[in-house]
Amino acid sequence: MPTKITETVRTALLRRPLKPSVTKDSEIPGFALHVTRKRSFWALSYQPKGVNPATGKRWGGGVRHELGDAMLTTVAEARTAALAAKAVVRAGRSPHHERMACTASAVALRSVLPSIVAEALEAYAAAFMARRQPSEQTRRKSIHYARKAIRLMQAETLSLAALEPAMARVMLETMAGSESERRLVFRGLRYFLAWCRKQGLVERNICDELDRDERPRNAQSRDHVPSLGQLRAVWDAIEDEPQRDLVRLLLLIPLRRDEAAGLPWSEVDLQLRRIRIPPNRAKTRETHELPLSTAALELLEARKPITPGQLVFPSSKDKPFDGFSALLKRIRTRIGDSKTEKAEHFVLHDIRRGFVSHLAERGFDVDLLDQCLGHSRKSVLGVYQRSSRMAERARALEAWAQVVTGEEVEQTGKVVPIRAAVAT
Repeated sequence: MPTKITETVRTALLRRPLKPSVTKDSEIPGFALHVTRKRSFWALSYQPKGVNPATGKRWGGGVRHELGDAMLTTVAEARTAALAAKAVVRAGRSPHHERMACTASAVALRSVLPSIVAEALEAYAAAFMARRQPSEQTRRKSIHYARKAIRLMQAETLSLAALEPAMARVMLETMAGSESERRLVFRGLRYFLAWCRKQGLVERNICDELDRDERPRNAQSRDHVPSLGQLRAVWDAIEDEPQRDLVRLLLLIPLRRDEAAGLPWSEVDLQLRRIRIPPNRAKTRETHELPLSTAALELLEARKPITPGQLVFPSSKDKPFDGFSALLKRIRTRIGDSKTEKAEHFVLHDIRRGFVSHLAERGFDVDLLDQCLGHSRKSVLGVYQRSSRMAERARALEAWAQVVTGEEVEQTGKVVPIRAAVAT
C-alpha cells in the first residue's frame, strides 16, 4: 500500500543491512523509494506519452526514471525532482529516454576523442595534414618535432591529463642538440598541445606555464647579404658536387630551397621559359611563377629527362634532396667561410637577400623584386596591384643571371666582367 514517505520512513528503510523493498509514495503517483541489497535510490515510474521518435510508434510500456541516490538525496529534494519530471512527461517528453540518449552520446564521444597522448598525437597529425596552410613540408616538420618531444618526455602511453610543466622543463634541459633543435621541439609540442586544448582534450597548455628563461631563445633574424665575390665563389665551389645544378639554379633563380629541391618537371615549361610553383608547394599558398633566364634555361635543358614527370633534381633515393647541412659545410670550407662568425656564414637563403639587395642597387624596382621572391602581397599592393609584371621579372632575372655567371650588363650597355668587379 502506498504511504507518505517522510524522513523517518527513509531512515528506517536505509538501515544496514539493506533489505530489498519498494515503498510507493501516497502523495505523488509513481514516486517511490527503491532499496536493493547494494544500493537505494529514488525513482518515478510513468507511461511516456506520444510516439517514440526512433520508431514512429507509441511507446511500448512504462519506464522507471531514477532521480538520485537515496543515501544522499533528501525526501524534499527527491519530491521536487519527481514533480519536475512529471511536468516534463505532461509536456509530451520522456526524461528517462532523454537521459539515456545523452548517456549514449557521451559514451560515443569518449570513444571518439582520444585520451592517451599517442592517440591524440595521431589525431593531431591527421587533422594538421588536412589543412591547407602552412606548406606540406612545414606541417610534416611540425608533426615530426611534436612526436620527438613526446618521445623525449616518454609520455606516449600517458593520459593527456597527466602531462605536467615539469616534464617539458626536464625534456628541454636534458635533450641533446643545438639551440635551434630545442626551439623546434618546443614549438612542435606547443602547437600540438594548443590543438588539444582547442579540441577540449586538455584544460591547459603546459608549454605556456614555463617561465620565459626556461623556454628556448628565439632565433635572431639574419641580415647577411652575400657579396658578389662570395656568390661567384659558391658557383665555382660546387663544380664537382652531385647537386651542382640544384645549387646553381638557386643562385640563378630566387626560389626557396625546398621549392627547388622538390621541383618536378611538370612545373617547368621550357618552351615558355617559365617555372610555376603551385599553391600546395608554395609557402604563401599562392601560385608563384618566374621566367627563366638564358643561363637557367640552358641548365634545365641539359637535364631534360627522357620520361617526364620525374623530379628535376632527384636524390639517390629518387626523392627530393635533403642533405643540405653536409653540402653547406663542404661549400663553406671551399670558399673559406667555415671560420667566420655564424651570422656571416653562407646559407642558401642568403641568395634571395642578395638578389634583392644587389639588383636594387642597380636600379630595379624593389616591389618588382619582392614579387620575384614570391612573398605574400598585403595592404594596397596586395589588393589593388594585380599585375604580374612578367616581362619586367624576366629582365630582372636575366640581369641577375649575368651578375652571377660572369658578366654584368649595365644600363649603358657596357659589359663588366664580374671577376674584375669583385676584385675592386
